[in-house]
Amino acid sequence: MGKRQEAALETQQKLIDAARTLILERGFNNFNVSDITEKAGVAKGSFYTYFEHKEDIIDAVTHQNIYPLREASLSMEGCVTEKLSHYLYEAMSQIVEYGLVSAQNWMQLGMNPGNVCVLNKMHLDMKVVEEILQSAVKTGELAINTPISSIQHCIIAEFYGIVVTWCISNGSVSAIERMNYFNKNHLNQLLSDFQKQS
Repeated sequence: MGKRQEAALETQQKLIDAARTLILERGFNNFNVSDITEKAGVAKGSFYTYFEHKEDIIDAVTHQNIYPLREASLSMEGCVTEKLSHYLYEAMSQIVEYGLVSAQNWMQLGMNPGNVCVLNKMHLDMKVVEEILQSAVKTGELAINTPISSIQHCIIAEFYGIVVTWCISNGSVSAIERMNYFNKNHLNQLLSDFQKQS
């Protein structure tokens, strides 16, 4: 990789890091492209070299948050429910870390058909859940006839239902507690008919 490419990647990463910081500090709705470039210490025009819209950089932040978690969940020791529990808990913890206001802003973005950043995040989560389930089928931990798509959709519906409940309740319902409850009490039920009997 040449110096120019390295400099471009460094600038792009500065912008992504700046956006992440601003989301944590202000929520999704309370900053603009100028705030991002100012925080990153780069010219405003630099933003449009890498991203078309503010929502595009939110997608980039999401991807960078999810991929290390994906790798950790897929490679960890343990059974399929432990891997799924790890991913779901850590993914929920990331949402909670950004704060209630950010989550509420984010869900509002998702209600706008022109904004796809929430939909993209959901698709990423679905893909990771699918990969964990497929891996368990491949190793024989789950039966070959496991209805991966149906189970995947049930898990993701629960995950996002918890996020919405947390947002609607204005934080009075704990997203982490609800996620833990689901992981401990319902994941095995979803998979029990398809798990290899020891």
